[in-house]
Amino acid sequence: IPQFVVGSSTATNFIVANNGNIGIGTTSPGTLLSVAGDAYFSGTGTTTLSLKTTTASRGTCLEMFDGAGVAYRVFISTSGVLTVAAGSCK
Repeated sequence: IPQFVVGSSTATNFIVANNGNIGIGTTSPGTLLSVAGDAYFSGTGTTTLSLKTTTASRGTCLEMFDGAGVAYRVFISTSGVLTVAAGSCK
Protein backbone atom coordinates (compact mmCIF):
# COMPACT_ATOMS: atom_id res chain seq x y z
CA ILE A 1 0.00 0.00 0.00
CA PRO A 2 1.51 3.37 -0.98
CA GLN A 3 2.07 6.04 1.63
CA PHE A 4 0.53 8.86 -0.42
CA VAL A 5 -1.48 8.96 -3.67
CA VAL A 6 -3.02 11.78 -5.71
CA GLY A 7 -5.40 10.77 -8.48
CA SER A 8 -8.85 9.49 -9.21
CA SER A 9 -10.59 6.14 -9.36
CA THR A 10 -9.31 5.69 -12.93
CA ALA A 11 -5.80 7.21 -12.87
CA THR A 12 -2.93 7.78 -10.46
CA ASN A 13 -1.20 11.10 -11.08
CA PHE A 14 1.32 11.18 -8.21
CA ILE A 15 2.43 8.50 -5.75
CA VAL A 16 4.92 8.17 -2.92
CA ALA A 17 5.64 4.47 -2.43
CA ASN A 18 6.50 2.89 0.91
CA ASN A 19 10.17 2.67 -0.11
CA GLY A 20 10.29 6.46 -0.71
CA ASN A 21 10.22 6.29 -4.50
CA ILE A 22 8.11 8.98 -6.16
CA GLY A 23 6.04 8.32 -9.27
CA ILE A 24 4.42 10.85 -11.58
CA GLY A 25 2.09 9.25 -14.11
CA THR A 26 2.99 5.76 -12.87
CA THR A 27 1.69 3.56 -10.07
CA SER A 28 4.94 1.64 -9.60
CA PRO A 29 7.99 3.92 -9.46
CA GLY A 30 11.10 1.76 -9.83
CA THR A 31 13.62 4.52 -9.03
CA LEU A 32 13.79 7.46 -6.65
CA LEU A 33 11.91 9.56 -9.25
CA SER A 34 9.95 7.86 -12.06
CA VAL A 35 8.10 9.99 -14.59
CA ALA A 36 5.85 8.39 -17.21
CA GLY A 37 5.49 10.92 -20.00
CA ASP A 38 7.22 14.13 -21.00
CA ALA A 39 8.98 16.31 -18.41
CA TYR A 40 9.74 20.02 -18.24
CA PHE A 41 12.16 21.62 -15.78
CA SER A 42 12.95 25.27 -15.12
CA GLY A 43 14.93 26.97 -12.40
CA THR A 44 15.03 30.42 -10.90
CA GLY A 45 16.68 31.70 -14.10
CA THR A 46 15.33 31.48 -17.60
CA THR A 47 17.05 28.29 -18.75
CA THR A 48 14.75 25.30 -19.16
CA LEU A 49 15.08 21.60 -19.91
CA SER A 50 12.47 19.45 -21.61
CA LEU A 51 12.53 15.66 -21.94
CA LYS A 52 10.20 14.09 -24.43
CA THR A 53 9.82 11.02 -26.58
CA THR A 54 9.10 11.36 -30.23
CA THR A 55 7.17 8.66 -32.05
CA ALA A 56 8.36 5.18 -31.08
CA SER A 57 9.78 4.62 -34.55
CA ARG A 58 12.09 7.66 -34.38
CA GLY A 59 13.77 7.96 -30.95
CA THR A 60 14.16 10.28 -27.98
CA CYS A 61 14.78 14.02 -27.79
CA LEU A 62 16.38 16.19 -25.10
CA GLU A 63 15.63 19.91 -25.48
CA MET A 64 17.43 22.70 -23.63
CA PHE A 65 16.48 26.38 -23.92
CA ASP A 66 18.72 29.26 -22.87
CA GLY A 67 17.50 32.54 -21.40
CA ALA A 68 16.90 34.01 -24.86
CA GLY A 69 14.70 31.06 -25.84
CA VAL A 70 17.28 29.55 -28.20
CA ALA A 71 16.76 25.79 -28.39
CA TYR A 72 19.54 23.22 -28.29
CA ARG A 73 18.43 19.68 -29.05
CA VAL A 74 20.00 16.28 -28.69
CA PHE A 75 18.21 13.49 -30.57
CA ILE A 76 18.97 9.78 -30.23
CA SER A 77 17.37 7.67 -32.93
CA THR A 78 16.14 4.15 -32.31
CA SER A 79 19.19 2.92 -34.24
CA GLY A 80 21.53 4.75 -31.85
CA VAL A 81 22.46 7.74 -34.03
CA LEU A 82 23.11 10.86 -31.94
CA THR A 83 22.34 14.28 -33.45
CA VAL A 84 22.98 17.66 -31.80
CA ALA A 85 21.31 20.54 -33.63
CA ALA A 86 18.82 23.35 -33.63
CA GLY A 87 15.35 22.68 -34.94
CA SER A 88 12.60 20.31 -34.04
CA CYS A 89 13.00 16.71 -32.90
CA LYS A 90 9.52 15.83 -34.17
